[in-house]
Amino acid sequence: MIEWIIGTALLGGLLFGGKGQSKDPGPKLARTSLKLVESTLSITKDSEYSAWRAKWEGEVDPDRWVPKGAAESIIRRFPPFKSGSEDAEPTSQHPRFQKALSKEFDAANSAFGKKQKERLSEFFSSVERNPLTDEQMDCCICMDNTLQIVAAAGSGKTSTIVARVGYALKEGLVPPEEILILAFNRSVKDELEARIKERLGGFPNVQRINVKTFNAFGLELIGKSTGRKPRLADWVEPGKDVQAISEIVEVLRQRDPRFRLDSDLFRTVYGRGIDECENLKQPETDIHQKCANVLCGWCSSIRANLISNLLRPNQLRLRLAVGLIRFGRGAGVLRQIAVDAMV
Repeated sequence: MIEWIIGTALLGGLLFGGKGQSKDPGPKLARTSLKLVESTLSITKDSEYSAWRAKWEGEVDPDRWVPKGAAESIIRRFPPFKSGSEDAEPTSQHPRFQKALSKEFDAANSAFGKKQKERLSEFFSSVERNPLTDEQMDCCICMDNTLQIVAAAGSGKTSTIVARVGYALKEGLVPPEEILILAFNRSVKDELEARIKERLGGFPNVQRINVKTFNAFGLELIGKSTGRKPRLADWVEPGKDVQAISEIVEVLRQRDPRFRLDSDLFRTVYGRGIDECENLKQPETDIHQKCANVLCGWCSSIRANLISNLLRPNQLRLRLAVGLIRFGRGAGVLRQIAVDAMV
C-alpha cells in the first residue's frame, strides 16, 4: 500500500508542480544535446593521402568542367590509401572521401564557370539574338554527363540549346557529327536546324550536326541495326490511336507496378492539354497572368519529362545529346506519343 501512496505523490508532483514550488535546494541541471561533429577530411597534396591523390590527379583536367559523378568514379577506380601504406581505407570510409572530392570539384567548377563567363562574354552576348542570361550561360558551361533543364514556356529553352551546341563547338569539346538534338515534332526540328544554320554557321562542318525527331532517329537506328526500317502500325491514325494506346497502357499497367504509378500520376495530375491553360479565365491583373503562364509552362515541362522517361527504355551513350520536347493540343498529344512509342 505504501508503494501506491509514494507513487501517487510523485505523479502528482510531476503533473501539478509549478515554478517556485520545488523544495529541491540543489542547482537545476540544464538540458544539453550532444552533437557529434565529423572531422574534416584533408586530401590535399600535402596531406597523408598525397600518394593516393597523385594516382588519380592526372585524370582530372583543371581547365575543363569536372562532370558530376567524377568523385564516385575516382573512388571506385582508385581506392583511397594513406601514404606509405599498401592497405586501402575501409569501404565504410569511402563516402567521406567522395564527399571531400565532390566539395573540391564543386569549388573548381564554380571558379571555372566564372572564368568562362568572363573569357567568352562576347560569344555569350552574340550567339543568339539576345544576350544570354546568367542561368543560360550556366546551362552552356555545365558539361555533366546528364543535365536536366526545367523552364517555363517562352523562357529561352531553344536559345539555350543553340548556345550550348555553339559552346561545345567553340571549346572543341565534341565534333559536330557527334552532337544529337532530338525534337518531338518536325516543326521544332526544322526550327532548330534553321536557328543552328543562322547562328552557328561560322563553325566548320556545322551541317553535320544531327537534328532529328524521335521517331526518325528511332527508325534510323532500327534500320542500321537490322538492315530494314520498320513501318508504323496501321492504327496510328486519328480515330484509332487513342483506343490502341489505351489498350497498350492498360497492358503495361498490369505488368509493371512502377509504370502503373507513373501512368496514374500523369493521368490525374499532368494529363491535361496545353490549350486548357490558354482557355483559363483571364486573370484580373498582369502579375496573375505572369504567374499563370509560369505555372502552365512548369506543368508542361514536368509532363514532358515524365513522358520522355516512359518512352525511353534504353539510354543512348552520346558525347553530347540535347533534347527538346514540345506537344500539340488535346488528343494531338496522344497521337504524337503513339508515333514516338512505336520506334
